[in-house]
Amino acid sequence: IISVGFVLECVVISGESGAGKTESAHLLVQQLTVLGKANNRTLQEKILLVSLVEAFGNACTAINDNSSRFGKYLEMKFTCGGTVVGAQISEYLLEKSRVIHQAIGEKNFHIFYYIYAGLADRKKLAHYKLSDSKTPKYLCNEHVKLGPDIVSSASYKEQFDAVEQCFKVIGFTREELGSVYSILAAILNSGDIEFSAVASEHQTDKSNIT
Repeated sequence: IISVGFVLECVVISGESGAGKTESAHLLVQQLTVLGKANNRTLQEKILLVSLVEAFGNACTAINDNSSRFGKYLEMKFTCGGTVVGAQISEYLLEKSRVIHQAIGEKNFHIFYYIYAGLADRKKLAHYKLSDSKTPKYLCNEHVKLGPDIVSSASYKEQFDAVEQCFKVIGFTREELGSVYSILAAILNSGDIEFSAVASEHQTDKSNIT
């Protein structure tokens, strides 16, 4: 949705997986931002922070290495004179089930690989209770052997740095960044929790966490 004074215009980008919807949206937003001549560079940078949204909402599928696993509704606001003054993004239909299960030949959301590789590179896995000797189960699709490649991937490390910079641009403090990393690490750790049955004299269900 583009708000130009009191006239609303809508651009719908649709197509099958891998058709280039995400890249087309990038180019459209870039062009509108350039034409809108934001009053300050910080505002322009914030509007163009699509990589942050993609890190959390995109994943590698069998036919697309950067497939959007959610719907995106972006509203850009302009003055009557055509100057861009802000943008707001909303997501819907996020494929939440991908966090705990991926189809054959597919991966989890990008952010989990980025954070694991980034924290490993900074020697901070232990700080977030993540193992440096055993890759989290949520990152190990049994049909896609990724373990050694995650930590050694220069691309994942670079993307982690880029995501961190995006958070800083939109105003996250060091403490808030730590909270984000803690939540993501907790999700990865929860995938390694296993339960075993406990024999009981009574007809009650019991289990141990192993």
